[in-house]
Amino acid sequence: LGRLPTQVQDGNYTATIYTLIKEAKYEEVVEILTNELEGNFPRSRAAISLLAYCYYQLGNFESAAPMYEMLTKICPYVEEYTIYYAQSLYKAGMYAEALKACNTIDQEKH
Repeated sequence: LGRLPTQVQDGNYTATIYTLIKEAKYEEVVEILTNELEGNFPRSRAAISLLAYCYYQLGNFESAAPMYEMLTKICPYVEEYTIYYAQSLYKAGMYAEALKACNTIDQEKH
């Protein structure tokens, strides 16, 4: 028997997502946000960021990396996304790609 999908009531979307994250129910958040990105909000910065975070917390660095890469393109002025992208690549064993991402970071700020 599989787990029933989490239902999000209208008006409680943000509270539900953050409660699930607080409770470390990352798989449920991934399921909800993946559905949202596939349907209603394919370029939602908030959804992509939370999805990347949840993948990272689950140790699924191969899935976190492309989410953080997307964020570096949507918000090129937010260097933290590039740092998280590089970290995800490194933890996924993609060392050459991680080094390439690191080389784009402004070293003086970090």
